[in-house]
Amino acid sequence: MILFVTTADTDLLTADRALAGLPADFPEVTAFNPANLSGDGEQQAILDAAAKADVVVLRLLGGKRAMPEVFDPLVRLCHEKGTPLIACPGHQEWDQELVTACNVPPSELDAVFSYLIRGGVTNFQNLFLFLSDSYLGSEYGHEAPAEVPWEGVYHPDEPDGMDAQDFVRRRFQPGRPSVAVLFYRAHWMSGNLQTIDALVRRLEELGANVLPVYSFSLKHNPEGDGQLNRTFSEILCDSNGDARVHLIVNTMGMSMTDLHQDGATFATGPQVDYLDKLNVPIIQGIFSTGKETDWEESSLGLGPIDTAMSVALPEFDGRIITVPISFKEEVSSESNGRHGKMDARLQRNLPRPDRIDFLARLSVKWAALRLKPNSEKRIAIILSNYPTKDARVGNAVGLDTPASVINILNALKNDGYHVTDIPVDGDELVHRIIERCSNDTDTLTEEQLRLAVGHVSAKQYQEWFGAMPQKVQDELTEAWGEPPGQVYRTGDSLAIAGIDLGNVFVGLQPPRGFGENPIAIYHSP
Repeated sequence: MILFVTTADTDLLTADRALAGLPADFPEVTAFNPANLSGDGEQQAILDAAAKADVVVLRLLGGKRAMPEVFDPLVRLCHEKGTPLIACPGHQEWDQELVTACNVPPSELDAVFSYLIRGGVTNFQNLFLFLSDSYLGSEYGHEAPAEVPWEGVYHPDEPDGMDAQDFVRRRFQPGRPSVAVLFYRAHWMSGNLQTIDALVRRLEELGANVLPVYSFSLKHNPEGDGQLNRTFSEILCDSNGDARVHLIVNTMGMSMTDLHQDGATFATGPQVDYLDKLNVPIIQGIFSTGKETDWEESSLGLGPIDTAMSVALPEFDGRIITVPISFKEEVSSESNGRHGKMDARLQRNLPRPDRIDFLARLSVKWAALRLKPNSEKRIAIILSNYPTKDARVGNAVGLDTPASVINILNALKNDGYHVTDIPVDGDELVHRIIERCSNDTDTLTEEQLRLAVGHVSAKQYQEWFGAMPQKVQDELTEAWGEPPGQVYRTGDSLAIAGIDLGNVFVGLQPPRGFGENPIAIYHSP
């Protein structure tokens, strides 16, 4: 029996597809992702399997820390029994602790690592054939690790291997917003593409040209020279170095740039210059590592790992963070029904349709802005206002926010945006907002509410309110009374504070804190 332990669910999916194409008498493969195991009992299952295995292969992102309770006992077990143990890292850099744990010749370790890092169904098939021939005494025969593209263009309706320029020439229609969808190569190799396919289809339904691109990483591939990989230099950009698209939807985690951490943390490295030159918005579509039900039931939403990888770190690249569009769910094995099938808990990324729709609509709107002249674009600038007092309009510790807004307004006007009647300075800006309508209920008059720059009718509010989940409706009603409430209400509508400056609206953040505990309400709206 072959024991395969990996921290990548896409490895398990690839292995399952690979085994489905091997001979019916091929030995059994037992596989685990330690991240999907909970409790001592499930962790013990890895050791129980290792005791019966003829060879053990580990592929661990994060090294031995990926399975802290089991790693050392597993190494001892394999060494005591003489079971071949091959421990590989989950990325391209060697991990000395893993190498030290191995008890096979370096040439065999290199061979297994080469199969794994190149990946794909064919390489996994030959990996298992190699393991069986080398350690189980079979004579199936196997081929050396095959080259697989580190990056490339994918589309559910097109053959693999299409050149980016040929793809654009074949599928793009002039005058339409163009969107690239960037995703992990591992999804392409393992067939874990349902979410990508759903997003591509929805973008195309909304009238966008779509360029789906897979890549090993956001930085460089394992065989690169440390320079920016082809994903950015040749696929997303043309031969002149210009972007082929108006916007990129990125579903890959982490930061593309390096992080400077001596003092203030900020993005650095050659990727910063590349992003400046690329000059297109990048929207983050989140692939959650958890289940949809856990996300729905949690008051926190995304867990700490997802938040770090898909929210916090991507923000250093200046990405626009959106919503989770995919969750992991257990699926059945493709190798079921064959002798020696793979015994594993398989998880696949499945799309969340309403969030796919949200992300697609947002992306098309952002991309369409690239086709619109600046003079026709409309912008809202929202100032902080907590607590909701006139003296706190634009409040930010150590910053002169109103003065910054004046600088932004002048810069927008210089860039061709339709901006009129710009206040002379920050003080004038704040006074004009307060005079029109503010959030300060201590001084607010009915005349100000009536003359506010905007109003939301009770009918419109009721439509928005009715679209919210029942649980949210109940909480809002308990905190604020029957919709639309009485705060900032004038007649049958709610007043909106702010001023119009042509195609730019400068407003105040919606007030949240009232009652006996305004701070609690502010932080839990």
